[in-house]
Amino acid sequence: MFKYLLLCFGLFALTARAQKTTPTEEQVNQQYEAIKLELLCRSMQFILKENKATEAVDKLRCDNIEVLGQSIPKEYKQAISIYNLFRHKHYSTFGKNKLEARIDKFSRDLNTELTKLNRDRAWQTNVQGLIGQLGDIKKQSLQQIQDGTHSTQQNLDTLADRVAQPKPITTTPPTVAQTSPTESKSTGIGYVILCLILLFLLTGGACAFLYWKIQELKKEMAEKDEQLKERFNHVESQFPLFTPLKEYQSLPPKIGFLNDQLTALTQEVVVLKTRNEFKPTMDELYSQRTEHLETTRYNPNVRMHYVKYRPDINGFNPAEFRNDPTRDSIYKFEINPENPIQATFGIVGRNEYHNVALANDDLMLAGACEYANPPYNDTRIVTLENGIAEKRGEVWVVLKKAIISFE
Repeated sequence: MFKYLLLCFGLFALTARAQKTTPTEEQVNQQYEAIKLELLCRSMQFILKENKATEAVDKLRCDNIEVLGQSIPKEYKQAISIYNLFRHKHYSTFGKNKLEARIDKFSRDLNTELTKLNRDRAWQTNVQGLIGQLGDIKKQSLQQIQDGTHSTQQNLDTLADRVAQPKPITTTPPTVAQTSPTESKSTGIGYVILCLILLFLLTGGACAFLYWKIQELKKEMAEKDEQLKERFNHVESQFPLFTPLKEYQSLPPKIGFLNDQLTALTQEVVVLKTRNEFKPTMDELYSQRTEHLETTRYNPNVRMHYVKYRPDINGFNPAEFRNDPTRDSIYKFEINPENPIQATFGIVGRNEYHNVALANDDLMLAGACEYANPPYNDTRIVTLENGIAEKRGEVWVVLKKAIISFE
């Protein structure tokens, strides 16, 4: 029984020591910030190296989080965006003293954001290599913290206090003397009192152990709850990548409705084309309404057409012959049936068709006409002498240019 009491007392002492050496929340926050700074600095070096910024890597400073941000060149937007995204990430909702869980969450989020920067396969492979290096850094830092060799700001602040603490006082053990019966009786009473004290300590130790176990269970429950929330948020974030079932089921009716609308529009186009088949075009109406402005001579032995000049063939294309002039078809083409391979041509005399030609004389006039005077802010074209064209194959080629003047 006495050995059992001693064992319980030793367990209570170890529990009290463990509670005594548990770091405070402020120390855990400082340890987290130190490891986060190391991981974030390594990530900045990786991004700058991948962007061939060797000089920027040499200038990178990792003294603290603010100095790190100031040492990143402004032109490297990827590094700046990752720094700004993670500089204030604390993950304090993971609870007290959960340093490893907070670092793991930081690493996962960092991996996600680095993967989004570039979809290239080489980049993805290098990012996975970086995450492996960051995992090694995390393990080494946590091991150093467990061993008490990790250097944080709190360690630096309390170093002087630990050095200044007084050394424990050592006393020489008392000499053993021969005990008398009275002293033996007192010793027996002392043993009883010691047993009572040990019993009291055992009860207190059991209560402390139960309290510690309850706190550990609370921490585990909080951690499980946080993991479940994280998984739920991850699954919820993936929903936009998939088409919802209701939206998918509504697609066939929408497609059918659009097909019905397309069929109705096609029918309307057919009706309009049939209705307007025998109606004159806008150019024909304009020509009919202004035909009194040009004097025409009737000659039954001459076929007359209106056509535009084509610079690419240095002549006229018979497929483009028209019965009425337009703003492009300004050449009046006259063919004598007795000599069907030659024709005379000139500019239509109605100046309402001359605006486009005056604005683009190098394309529409220069190839088929000679200028009696240079064009300059004119309003009409006058044909002084008709030109001559000859049919060669399917093209009417200019043999002699018409002579025109500008007024």
